[in-house]
Amino acid sequence: MEKFSLKRCTDNQIIAEGEAESFIKFIEDLVKKGVSLEKARFNKVNLKGANLKGANLKGAVFKEVYMENANLQGAIFTWAVFKKVNMGKVDLSWANLEGALLKGVNFEEADLQGATIKGAIIEGVNFRKTDLREANSKGVNFRWAKIEGAIFK
Repeated sequence: MEKFSLKRCTDNQIIAEGEAESFIKFIEDLVKKGVSLEKARFNKVNLKGANLKGANLKGAVFKEVYMENANLQGAIFTWAVFKKVNMGKVDLSWANLEGALLKGVNFEEADLQGATIKGAIIEGVNFRKTDLREANSKGVNFRWAKIEGAIFK
């Protein structure tokens, strides 16, 4: 079993590094208990298939994170930062990503139905075959995004 590390910094920030099934279970248990992960930092971690439904990740930072097939329904990611994150096939339906920075994020085949991405900054994002029906994307510029096959209506 691989190891992971958690560090608590100023402003109650949690910095997570590493990759392990036990890490996914640990984070899932925190979410189930209603623990806020606001301003948490995730660096090079594997959250594939994690169930973080309804999690509070406001202002969290995700760098080089693998989240494919994760359940993030209704999660709060307002003002979060995503850099080089694989979110292919994730369920982000009704999630809130308002004002988030999305740079180099892969949402291919993801479910963002009803999600709020209003005011998000998008750079090099892949929305191919992504379900964006009923999503609030006011003020989002999709000009530099890959949107082939995305569902908007």
